Amino acid sequence: MPPPEVNWTVDAINGFRSRNDTLAVDVAINAALALARDAERTVSRVRIEQVKPEHLALMLVKNVSGKLLQSGSYHVDRGVLSIAGTDLRTLWVRAVMELRERGYCSEREANEGLERILKQIREGG
Repeated sequence: MPPPEVNWTVDAINGFRSRNDTLAVDVAINAALALARDAERTVSRVRIEQVKPEHLALMLVKNVSGKLLQSGSYHVDRGVLSIAGTDLRTLWVRAVMELRERGYCSEREANEGLERILKQIREGG
């Protein structure tokens, strides 16, 4: 049986999934769940580093969706996202918005992250 920190983080990711049902959600969410189920890392982040499970869950979703967007696999042409890519961008934005709303990042950090991801999307594909 996984440690409670893993279950809490997995539950938080699944909660985010239920609030954000789009085409590409399964790809990003399943990858985030796989990362959350790495008990050693998740327990370390939650128990030792004192990261709240919901914070860790949102960071995992944001990071995974960002990496997928940067890969170019969700572009139909340079700077043009596919439908699934657009859904991934929406998922990334929603994760950042929740991080900001819950006080895990500042407005400035959220805006800088958005500028970075949009630049990477424009240059990718």
